Amino acid sequence: MSFTLDFIGVGAAKAGTTWLGQCLKEHPGVCMSEPKELNFFGRKHVWPPSPMHYDQGSEWLRAHFETPREGQVIGEYSVAYLVDPASPQLIYDHNPGVKLLIALRNPIDALFSFYYELTKQYVVPDTFEGLLEAYPDFIRYGFYDEHIARFQALFPAGQVHFMLFEDLHADPARFLREAFTYIGVDPDFEAPSLHARVNERREPRFRWMRDAIGGTRDYFRTRPGLKPVQETLRVLGVERTGNWLQAWNQQQTAKPVMNADTRARLAETYAPHNERVSGILGRGLDWDA
Repeated sequence: MSFTLDFIGVGAAKAGTTWLGQCLKEHPGVCMSEPKELNFFGRKHVWPPSPMHYDQGSEWLRAHFETPREGQVIGEYSVAYLVDPASPQLIYDHNPGVKLLIALRNPIDALFSFYYELTKQYVVPDTFEGLLEAYPDFIRYGFYDEHIARFQALFPAGQVHFMLFEDLHADPARFLREAFTYIGVDPDFEAPSLHARVNERREPRFRWMRDAIGGTRDYFRTRPGLKPVQETLRVLGVERTGNWLQAWNQQQTAKPVMNADTRARLAETYAPHNERVSGILGRGLDWDA
């Protein structure tokens, strides 16, 4: 018997998807993957470098789910799918009738927040501006109209549910109720994490420790020939120790403020893309600044 997902979340990064994934997992009518982001339906994780697992086959996918109970809907949520050009077709080939969830956020704020998410574990420049200079294509994460178009070419409008980060902050209960309704589970279920803060922003205490652990991890992840060595290290507990040290090395800090000139430049870059997204959603967006 084939293993088929009923819904898949495809993006975007830093738009409340960790919180949404936790609430979906808590719903008794949902069988959610473990972990939330499987990075299965893709060929290339655009950035930061990490593996996509499509070539490992359907048994690998099935292994990341508990056996669904009768009546449960099955799903996962990987934000990498939105920007991977291969993902729409791979998802369609898996289940052309799948329901898609796409959360969006002002791309300027999303990009800025994503940068600080990356600083937790990855070797990145010390400033947001440094990242944009070193990786100019990073800005393309926020070209939502282009990413959405690839999914719209394969999936009809009724199979795509858009969610805005701003709506989540305004009314989380309604935001979640609409998501539950869309995937076909009890919309009145109140998830324990409804009012919880999930995936709060943190920064490394010691960048040298982050760079040492993150650099070693990235070295193995980007070299498939070293997979047996990586598996041996995992069995020996080295990977678990590294993850613990990365978590210990993170601390909460005051919310940063983006440089005004950087924000103005990004606003100009994103303006035509945001206008097209507004047309897709059929509603105005206060994303100009």
